[in-house]
Amino acid sequence: MHPKANQTGICLIRAEAQANLVMITIHLTQDISQKSAERVITVAGVEEAVDTVRAFLTSFTESSQTETV
Repeated sequence: MHPKANQTGICLIRAEAQANLVMITIHLTQDISQKSAERVITVAGVEEAVDTVRAFLTSFTESSQTETV
């Protein structure tokens, strides 16, 4: 997933408390003009959720640096 320059994406995070864990659903969309999420990921760990969001945000940074070089 690599967005184009000047593109706006969405990362929606839903946390649902369950017995002994938190189920985290992440909806990732690189382009807000799309009607649905490109990827929907469900994880049970905070670290995995943070890694997923970090990768999504980093894809924007890497794309913008490539465009300016």
